[in-house]
Amino acid sequence: MRMIALELDTERAGERVWVQVAETGTKRQRLAQTIFLAVLLPQIGLIAAATIAVNLGVLQGLKPLARLSKRLGAQNPTRLQPVPDAGVPEEVLPLTQALNALLAGLHEVMEAQRTFIANAAHQLRTPLTGIKLNSERAIREQGSEPTPTLQQLCVSADRAARLANQLLSLARAESGLRGLRHTARVDVLALARERGAEWVPRALSKHLELSLQCPEDKALVTGDPLLIGEALDNLLDNAIKYHDGPGSITVDISPGERTRIAVDDNGPGIAPELQARVFDRFNRGARVGSDGNDLGLSIVAEIASALMGRAWIETGASGRGTRAVLELPGVPDSAGQPR
Repeated sequence: MRMIALELDTERAGERVWVQVAETGTKRQRLAQTIFLAVLLPQIGLIAAATIAVNLGVLQGLKPLARLSKRLGAQNPTRLQPVPDAGVPEEVLPLTQALNALLAGLHEVMEAQRTFIANAAHQLRTPLTGIKLNSERAIREQGSEPTPTLQQLCVSADRAARLANQLLSLARAESGLRGLRHTARVDVLALARERGAEWVPRALSKHLELSLQCPEDKALVTGDPLLIGEALDNLLDNAIKYHDGPGSITVDISPGERTRIAVDDNGPGIAPELQARVFDRFNRGARVGSDGNDLGLSIVAEIASALMGRAWIETGASGRGTRAVLELPGVPDSAGQPR
């Protein structure tokens, strides 16, 4: 109980008067709680309203950046276009202008690279093919015993032509066709039959048996047929080139959500510690004395990356030799299952 007493003036009251007021502590505590809640609840509402207003303001202010990010994400890597700056706030406009300048510069560089690749394809392939044909013709005209110089000239021309084709394929895999990786459905089984038939004469010349295995009659992947064909050519070229013969080379295709194309040979193989390094350019590992430019597996790795796949080397299925694997995204059939 809390009490307060007040003594009134004797002259005014005519006698001595005391006024006393008392109340319980519980009532005072309830009054304090009522005052506290009356102040706290408006403060909470004010804080909540301020938080919502700040969040809405930030989201509204960041909308131009979100639109800019969406426009950049929709860019075609092979056909870069300026980002529209209509409706962009003044604070974001310098960023948009700088991005457009960068995109314009990248577009010019890519166009120059594509032009160079096209010109190089024409300027390199034509004369090298002419040198090879003329050297082969000179060997035939000399009869059964051509001079070592002509033989070396023919071999060098063949290697130079192959190197030119590999360099051009590597450049195409690194830049020009990356934007096409999801635009085509490719039957790698039919492609393997077509490309494999072209390598049969070379395999037979080294007494190698070239075969194709696939559990289904079709194996669809997403990608570019030119790049996938070039990857198959390089895998077969690598397997035949480094096989001493006689022996066998098998192209094994495993359809699925991630379709695998494996070229398996029973040749000398690659040491496990060197298997990861064979994808480096011009890295021959233990095959220093062999013929070749050693760009084949580098091209396969670049093509796999360009087509959202991967490539690796492992020991052959029979426990010896080499198994080179190219893995690419499969294409679902009408029932939704990968083929």
